[in-house]
Amino acid sequence: MMADLTREKDAETNRLMQEHKDKAFEQLTAQMSEACKIEDDLARGAAEIEDEYQIKNRERRKKKKAAIEFIAEHRATVMKRKVEKESEEKAEHEEDYNQWMTADCIYLEMEKAKKQRQRDANMEAEKQAKKQQEKQADLDYDAQREATFSKDRAFQR
Repeated sequence: MMADLTREKDAETNRLMQEHKDKAFEQLTAQMSEACKIEDDLARGAAEIEDEYQIKNRERRKKKKAAIEFIAEHRATVMKRKVEKESEEKAEHEEDYNQWMTADCIYLEMEKAKKQRQRDANMEAEKQAKKQQEKQADLDYDAQREATFSKDRAFQR
């Protein structure tokens, strides 16, 4: 009977120890499970933060790239307009210069023609004056000859 009691007591002790082990194992398992869950949550949270950071970083880079491209396009447009404006101004300047030179050439030609007409008129006037002088000289000669001829005739009579 004593042996039965000892066996029962040992069985009870073993059962209590097993329960205690099982309870400790369950608590340890629960704690480890909780620790794993917390670790997973932390890892998931860190991954989400990293993903958000990467997304924001990509967006920042896209915006920066777009801003740089916009600035480059703007600069190119401004430079193109500047070159076009300079080209137009140069063409206008050349056109004004050509018009001025044409007007100047026309004026000089007109002045040259005017001087030539003046020279021609002066030469014509000189010709007329010389012709008139010659005519007058001929008339004077004729008159003198006539007078001399009349004196000779008068003298011969």
